[in-house]
Amino acid sequence: MESFTVLGYSFSWLDVFVLLCTLGYGAYAVYTGGCLKSRRCFFKNGLLIPKERTAEDCIAPEQYFEFLIPRLILIGPLLIILGIFNFLWPVIVVKRAMPYWLGLVGIAPILVVLVVFNLRLNRAYREFWP
Repeated sequence: MESFTVLGYSFSWLDVFVLLCTLGYGAYAVYTGGCLKSRRCFFKNGLLIPKERTAEDCIAPEQYFEFLIPRLILIGPLLIILGIFNFLWPVIVVKRAMPYWLGLVGIAPILVVLVVFNLRLNRAYREFWP
């Protein structure tokens, strides 16, 4: 079973998987940004500290928080919105008449946002954890 139909629109299980991943990652980013904004200290979280480092190794925690908080609070809702858009893309454009390359319109913005965020986060890791 590679797809299912809801209200006459065909969805694939990949659409559901991408939706769940974007909703989960977006919610995790919003949670991390909110906790970081309220606590202003490191806590156990996979987005905050590089795997091979500790919180004590950070040379400028306050600047790191100022760098990371707005990006986390922005990327969370953005991923949630893009995930919903990707899931509803078959409703917007009827999938039966849609060429395969048009399916990239829904997933490409998600990939761009994740790649840009990851590049920024890696730059921050190099800058604040020498």
